[in-house]
Amino acid sequence: MNFDAEITSVAFGGKGIARVAGKVWFVKGTVPGDVVRVRPLESKEHFGEGEVELFLTRSSLRSEKPPCPVFGQCGGCQWQDIPYETQLEWKKSFLADSLQRVGKIKVEELTIEASPHRWNYRSRVLVRVHVDSKGAVSMGYFKGETRELVAIKKCDLASPSLNTFLGFVAELKLPENRGESFRLEIQEIQTEAPQNLWVTVFPTKGKTQDLKALLERVKRHPQVSWVGSVFELEMALPQVFESDLGIDFVATPGQFQQINVPHNHNLRRHVLSYAQKQGWKRILDVFCGSGNLSLPLAKGSEYVAGVELNPKSIKNAKASAAMNELGNTHWVACDAVAHLNQLARQKKEAAGESSGSAGGVGPLDFDVILLDPPREGFFKGLSSLIALNPKAILYVSCDPVTLARDIGWLTKNGYRVEKIICLDFFPNTYHVESLAFLQRDISL
Repeated sequence: MNFDAEITSVAFGGKGIARVAGKVWFVKGTVPGDVVRVRPLESKEHFGEGEVELFLTRSSLRSEKPPCPVFGQCGGCQWQDIPYETQLEWKKSFLADSLQRVGKIKVEELTIEASPHRWNYRSRVLVRVHVDSKGAVSMGYFKGETRELVAIKKCDLASPSLNTFLGFVAELKLPENRGESFRLEIQEIQTEAPQNLWVTVFPTKGKTQDLKALLERVKRHPQVSWVGSVFELEMALPQVFESDLGIDFVATPGQFQQINVPHNHNLRRHVLSYAQKQGWKRILDVFCGSGNLSLPLAKGSEYVAGVELNPKSIKNAKASAAMNELGNTHWVACDAVAHLNQLARQKKEAAGESSGSAGGVGPLDFDVILLDPPREGFFKGLSSLIALNPKAILYVSCDPVTLARDIGWLTKNGYRVEKIICLDFFPNTYHVESLAFLQRDISL
């Protein structure tokens, strides 16, 4: 049965929270101050999920005019109509609440840094494309939590360069592909060259789908440096993706990169500054990608090792290290948990063999371990991580809940949280990136 409710707070995930008859309800598309008629979608003993049937009163927080004509339909943004300072307060509260509720810890120093740009900050987008019966293209994103396409001609979160290309896609005519669909990933290279886009095509019908006409038209576009299907990524040649902190970073199309480039630069500087301050010389980067954080550290270090499952990323990390003459690096393509388990066993065996002998720094002694895991965190690898006994752990996370869980465990097993910085990589959405600094507790 539908019911009326006032939204009093907001949860990580972007849904508003209402409390009705002792039960917590999560209502998508709402913010604190909204009064809505709720249509229940799922009801359990202590909480429920719902959607808005009718807005009775809209929150006074909705004071900004959304620039996007499909805001509220497209699932990409939640908060275009919310003042940016309020967005930052909410994101900081997501982390503080998770740390207290999940991690059972309270951090004294917790700050949030605004994105250098609220709009046009994305350097990569993935759009869905459908070709109608006349060959005209509809391009856009899915409506939130559905498979319904919301057509766009531009995206206010995408960079100007990406939007120029999106305009080209929106005007395409593809009579050869009537009734078909595909996806396009468009990635901007951070160089001064006019050909600064990589375009990857994902055919919905796999290798049997004939998209040659599309590929030829995209290939001739003056912005495009490389275009190919997802099945051709292995053949794409590496090139310099960007230069920062005196490092040329090599990458290839389809490889993961942070989409907010200026804020990624800020993240690198936080890590580098802290490393220099602490005098770290031996560094292990777990989920290193192609060396986004660890390559700048190599210049002032004795040894940097990186582990990453994706062999193409590791190949690019090696290429970057060679190009920048960083001979003190070592890169391994391997599952992160398996690799740490192996390192922990080797360290234990080495300790047994050297018992009673003079001590010293061995090849498995790390001053700091960098962690940048996927959304699910790294709980299953933490025991092996601390078996390596690093002096410090720097944990980069895109999920406050799994971050809180993991560092809550670390604080019970020999480490203390020194500070945490939130970096708003994703304005106008509920997503937030965090960087936690942990030190080994020498008092234990």
